[in-house]
Amino acid sequence: MTRTPEELLAWLQALATGQGSPGAAAARPVAPGKARDAEKDDERTTASGALRRLVCFLASALDVRYAFVLALHHEGEGSRTRVDVWLAKDYGLRSEYAEPDIALDPPTPSTLDLVSVLRAAAPHEPELASIERKAVVSLPLVASSGRWLGHLGIVDPEGHRRLSAPEHLRPLARPAAAELSRWTGA
Repeated sequence: MTRTPEELLAWLQALATGQGSPGAAAARPVAPGKARDAEKDDERTTASGALRRLVCFLASALDVRYAFVLALHHEGEGSRTRVDVWLAKDYGLRSEYAEPDIALDPPTPSTLDLVSVLRAAAPHEPELASIERKAVVSLPLVASSGRWLGHLGIVDPEGHRRLSAPEHLRPLARPAAAELSRWTGA
């Protein structure tokens, strides 16, 4: 059976995105707009997996109970900001992704209340409910364009300041910012 170039393109896109069998994809070609949406979804999935692995590595390497990447979605001038959080728990053995139901007035790196965001992201974590601000060490993540994307950080309730100095976060700040840029489409 001979296939048209459009059918072959649809077949390849179905294989690349994991959407059904190649035969089914060839029977219903993918519209060009849908192909771009699938590529964007695939990029977001890859970025999300990379961010999850990054926070797990960070928690494990620094031997801290929690590590996180926080992404900010600025929805326009004067509007609220949404938040996404990747949280490694139990020294990197477990992780979760959360979209806390919290909308912030446009924050700045120095005014963002990370403790409140982390509590909203993981309300089922009793240790996060009792942490103090000084237990959170973070670095702002900035895109190459200069736009603030979010934060990379750790929660160190035991106060091992020697282990949780911001200098230990710097080597992972650039990869985290790159993945956040992919996630937010910046």
